[in-house]
Amino acid sequence: AIEEQGIEPLLKILKKLGGWPVLEGEKWNESNFNWIESVYKFRDEGYSVDYFFDFSIGVDLKNSTKRVIDLDQPSLGLSREFLVEGMNDKIVKAYYKYMIDIAVILGAPKEVANKEMTESLEFEKALAKTYNAINNVNIQLVIVIKIPRELR
Repeated sequence: AIEEQGIEPLLKILKKLGGWPVLEGEKWNESNFNWIESVYKFRDEGYSVDYFFDFSIGVDLKNSTKRVIDLDQPSLGLSREFLVEGMNDKIVKAYYKYMIDIAVILGAPKEVANKEMTESLEFEKALAKTYNAINNVNIQLVIVIKIPRELR
């Protein structure tokens, strides 16, 4: 069933979320792109929006009647240790090839995929270096919420 549908369902999702520049080519208009709207669309469709930081709410381990907001570094496509090495690392080379292959399978011209995925990988590498600089900083905010006794 999935094989019969091919890539069309994925292309429809990408279109619904605002498109992907590597696929849109000359039709892509960067001035029409709105990051905030894009984040809302992704969230509405149930996709993660933890691009630049990981945000979660949980129970304070020191006091179960309190809730905490955790802000942390997000996950990247590859481990930071590999990404900071860039194309000197064979795993990064394979990751880059995979990125290009996916873009081409979805309809991007090879030369456009090469250019766009190079920029994407360089951006991800820069993020990895930044995240390494602030190595495992975790910010936790405690929110006091009164929980009725019967729910404890």
